Amino acid sequence: MKKVVMNLRKIIGSGHSWRNACYKLSSVLFTKELLTHFSWTGVSRTKNTKLPFQKLHNILGIFYHVVKYCDGSFNYAHRETFFRDGILKHANTRLNPKKKNDKENNPDQENIRRGRDDILIEDIIICNVDVNPVEEELMGDDGEQQEEEN
Repeated sequence: MKKVVMNLRKIIGSGHSWRNACYKLSSVLFTKELLTHFSWTGVSRTKNTKLPFQKLHNILGIFYHVVKYCDGSFNYAHRETFFRDGILKHANTRLNPKKKNDKENNPDQENIRRGRDDILIEDIIICNVDVNPVEEELMGDDGEQQEEEN
């Protein structure tokens, strides 16, 4: 167990808040799909059966020691709250996120996804605006700037 804790400490590093360290460590240890099969107590609101995460004593112990190394204020209550309310409660949402903006609901969102540069370029091409004037046109054959003829 000590080797596992030491290796995970190296991966996570130190100097993080306990919350950031928990998220970082959980993304290393668990896939989003795996977390959907657990709840803290094992009770599920749906007909799907879930496993109790609180019974995984070895994993929780390793998790505690790694995060405690990052932030000394981390305690067992933080660990339970993090898993119960932070990770397991929202596991299905993380696995299957809803789209925030849809083309039908927000047609301007497509412009933001493509970036504004292509819109600007299309406007310039339509207007025949030369955005890069050639300096040679302003300079004479001898390199002197030509005066405008009136």
